[in-house]
Amino acid sequence: MMVPESPTLAITISNQVIKVTSITVAGAGSTNTISSDKGTLQLIATVSPSFATNKSVTWTIRCMRGNHNFFWLVIIQLPTAS
Repeated sequence: MMVPESPTLAITISNQVIKVTSITVAGAGSTNTISSDKGTLQLIATVSPSFATNKSVTWTIRCMRGNHNFFWLVIIQLPTAS
C-alpha cells in the first residue's frame, strides 16, 4: 500500500525586527594605536548579527584627561531596531 505524500505549505513571515546583539570595533588594518603626533586611526564597526534590521552605528568621540596625558574615548550607541 502506498502512502500519499503530505502536502507542503510555505509560510513567509514579514516585517520582523532583528535587533543588534553586539558591535565590535577595530582599527583599520589591525592597527589600534596612534603612534605619531597628529596621527589618525580609522575605526571600523562590525554589527552582529549581520542580518539585523538596522545596522547603522552612531559614534561619539570625547577627549578625556588622564593623570599625565589625554586619551580619546569612543562611545558607540546600539542602533534601534526600527
